[in-house]
Amino acid sequence: MADPPPNLVVVVGATAVGKTRTALDMATAFRGEIVNGDATAMYRLLDVGSAKPTACERAEVPHHLVDVADPDELIAVSDYQEMAYAAIDEIATRGGTPFLVGGSGLFMRSVMEGYCFPPTAPDAALRERLETEAGARGGQWLHARLSEIDPVAAGRIHPNNIRRMVRALEVFEDTGKPISHFWETREPRYTCVTVGLMRDREELWDRVDQRVDAMFLAGLADEVRGILERGYAATCPALRAIGYRQVVPYVRGEIGEEEARDAVKSATRRLARQQLTSWFRADDPGIRWFAAGADDLREQVHAFLAARGV
Repeated sequence: MADPPPNLVVVVGATAVGKTRTALDMATAFRGEIVNGDATAMYRLLDVGSAKPTACERAEVPHHLVDVADPDELIAVSDYQEMAYAAIDEIATRGGTPFLVGGSGLFMRSVMEGYCFPPTAPDAALRERLETEAGARGGQWLHARLSEIDPVAAGRIHPNNIRRMVRALEVFEDTGKPISHFWETREPRYTCVTVGLMRDREELWDRVDQRVDAMFLAGLADEVRGILERGYAATCPALRAIGYRQVVPYVRGEIGEEEARDAVKSATRRLARQQLTSWFRADDPGIRWFAAGADDLREQVHAFLAARGV
């Protein structure tokens, strides 16, 4: 009889809900190590705006997949999955408990559910042609074209998301199969024990505002300026992330600090809504939800993990 899949403790929730502190506490109690599930924290030089674990936190508990890419590197979901699998398996082999912690929904779900990816590498020439057509005819035209060959994908991809639409068309032209065919294929690798953290919406928005204000005080604008001065383009993958994309115009003198700050807050709230409605829903039976502000949160979570055999 085959051995059961190893346990993977997953900590999810909206940005600013309090995942980092809770995960550190759990990992300390259960001989754990943390595998980062936030795309922005994977980039070097992005410290302030990514809410990356501090040096002290990383000394407290071992962390993986933090500072593993340069700002101009594009991290595909399949790349992330491969790196996460390697880190999780290595932790488990040493007898530790892997904790997957973050808010990048697609990255997290690719590991939790074992997504299978199209057996095709990006085609630079095809991608350039499709992007040129999209630029000339608009995102709605590209979306209509995608709807004809893959209505499932078209239903999930916004017409403004040119990159994802181009990738979907690229996969179809290369494999003859819609990208949604691969989305529906799952090969789960782990037994996920998933902890979800939630807060009242108004409380969450207050925490978002406080976090963004703290980032500006900590030098977010200087961090963005420093990345640009190193020669990285404002359009590089890292600087397109929330919290960075909105600050670039401020650093360039095109908008004021207050406008940039408000833009970061608005974008972060939109991200939190997407996390709670698309990736980590309250009615998901695979997630055990806890009130992040509960006085006995630690005891509740520890009892849950122990009952699940962690």
